[in-house]
Amino acid sequence: MKIYLKLSMFLLILVSPSIYAGNSRILSDSLKTDTLFIADSINVVSQDSITTIDTTKAPVQKEALIPVRQITALRPYEYGSKIKEKNFKTDDYRTSADLFTYLPYGFLQDLGQFGQPNEQMFYGMGFGNIGYSRDGVRLNSPWQNSFDLNRLAFERTDSLEIIPLTRGFLFDLYNNPVGVNFYTRDYFSPRPVTRLKFYQASFDEGFIDLLFHTIVSRRFSFGFGLTVSGIDSRYSNSDYESWKFNGKFSYMFNKNLFIRANYYFTNDSLALNGGLPTSSNVNGYYSNVLYSDRYQLSTNHYGDIKALATIFPNSKTDLTLYYQYDKQKFRQNANDKDADIPKIINDNSYQTIGMSFRNDYVNDYFNILASANYEFVDYSLEFMNTYQQENTFAVAGQLQLTPIESLIVPTFYAKYTNYANTSYLGFGGDVNIVLSDLLTLYGGLSFYSKPHSIMERYYSNAQNIPADYSLQKSPDKSKVKALEIAAKFNLDFFYANISYFTYSNTNAFKPIINNYADSLLINEISILESYSQSISGVNIDFNFRVWKLLFSNNVTYYFQTNNEDYTAKPDFSVAGKLYYINMLFNNNLRLKTGVNYRFTGEQPYFVYDFEKSMQTRFVTSDAGGTHLIKNEIVPTSFQFDLFLAGTIQEVATVFLVLENVTANDYYIVPYYYKQPQMLRLGVSWILFD
Repeated sequence: MKIYLKLSMFLLILVSPSIYAGNSRILSDSLKTDTLFIADSINVVSQDSITTIDTTKAPVQKEALIPVRQITALRPYEYGSKIKEKNFKTDDYRTSADLFTYLPYGFLQDLGQFGQPNEQMFYGMGFGNIGYSRDGVRLNSPWQNSFDLNRLAFERTDSLEIIPLTRGFLFDLYNNPVGVNFYTRDYFSPRPVTRLKFYQASFDEGFIDLLFHTIVSRRFSFGFGLTVSGIDSRYSNSDYESWKFNGKFSYMFNKNLFIRANYYFTNDSLALNGGLPTSSNVNGYYSNVLYSDRYQLSTNHYGDIKALATIFPNSKTDLTLYYQYDKQKFRQNANDKDADIPKIINDNSYQTIGMSFRNDYVNDYFNILASANYEFVDYSLEFMNTYQQENTFAVAGQLQLTPIESLIVPTFYAKYTNYANTSYLGFGGDVNIVLSDLLTLYGGLSFYSKPHSIMERYYSNAQNIPADYSLQKSPDKSKVKALEIAAKFNLDFFYANISYFTYSNTNAFKPIINNYADSLLINEISILESYSQSISGVNIDFNFRVWKLLFSNNVTYYFQTNNEDYTAKPDFSVAGKLYYINMLFNNNLRLKTGVNYRFTGEQPYFVYDFEKSMQTRFVTSDAGGTHLIKNEIVPTSFQFDLFLAGTIQEVATVFLVLENVTANDYYIVPYYYKQPQMLRLGVSWILFD
């Protein structure tokens, strides 16, 4: 896809006279942050108040109007991964998934090209087990129980957090074990601001993001954003194009009440070629693909009204009312071009009306975080011939004790969920122990039940699975047990976090393809077989700084068990950075340059059913039961990239990336070959009127 608008906007920036440089100051990187992942930080001069002063008149005392801040899941001192925009805005990323790779237990099942629906994994779990939310509202599709991170307008993100495994279920309506929360910005400079980010890469890959925000009065402000991205065919049938728009209106009644309204629109066109037919890329990067006529068109409308208030002393309240409409058009061999490929024409959609309520109370002795959520979903799912409605209601609470000046902070939590007229309970606790300024310990344990989505119930029901497969009883609710322990070390020049987790689920699902017939051209999952799942692993996340060099590594290893986890994931993964960071030219240029590298261990062969957003390794056998699709191992792989980012007077950042420097010919997901050596050049610029 060629986005000529990008070039026009880029030239407009170069000739614009309205650049506001602001006050430059000496910047430094610190290993002591509130995150498990240590990143260098650009400290931008911020103004949280929109109070203005007219120096031509006598001073008039006015009430400083600062928006009530959003309630986050993690407090600054709690264990978990927390990253603010100032820490990642000069990193190398296309989407949030690129940042997650460097967080504990983060891994991306990369399909090799921008825009593809990659499976993001944490703790060895991906689709169907990670609950994403934005400003406290669930992002996951209710019928797939997954979310494609390409559909998120990530440039609107002010901060994000990854919840510890034992607490994740508290913050997701479907009790997913992993919780990932995005928070957008509620406060801006008192001056009108325009920000533009642009990059261009090989294969006509392009990205442009425009953000505008202005203060209309002391109490009212509005802004909007537009993101356009895409890529042309590297292989046959591999195009991607995405348009995202959002608008925000904010009004501050007083310092205790802040109202805002949001609207998000996303429209994606995605080709799904299935990768190459073999592991030998003999015809170069434009080989034939498995599916020359398979694609998905997605449209999403989302709107909400949020009230943030301080109704009582020492407390904050967040009430959000929202509506969402989502439609996916999935097409495969729609024009009957190939007699060997099944024809699929499905329109799947849902409408959601919901409410999210949170209240956070804090005093010197204890904290209470309470939440309540309700969703009404109206499904229209052609692939299951299902047209029905469902209601979900959940209440959760956390009691945190803060004795002994918060050196030991125990937290107890519980949750009740009613989904599809079935009740689900959960409870647990954890503790943060600060032994000294150098050492912090964490331990958590939780027990809860997890509901099955409407799609999981359909494909695990004996009435819907193929007749020639041995019938199974519809599984009971999933009973989950999660444990995580960690130790964090923090010195002036060194930071390390070492953690261990174990997770078990009594009724996880083993996806199975029926009637595979030794062909790669049928990958529609039609059976979900219940089994008892168990996963455990360790992670070491450390950062070392000497002189102006920053060295960081994120290392994950999973303990191998037989027939206790059917999810494909590498046995180990390593993601790291080696950067030189310095202030140059009288502190007018902040330079960050170095190497990003990734090592990926072996994993079993698997395929994706993109319509259902599931991966599978198994197919039914003529002799009964199941067997592996291919008794094959995806080999280990590595890639390193050269990266340079220069920030000029805290306003403009120019970045240059040379990806896959050694031009390795490899894949992580069979057989979606990773991009060859390619160059990406971009700029991010803040303009003020």
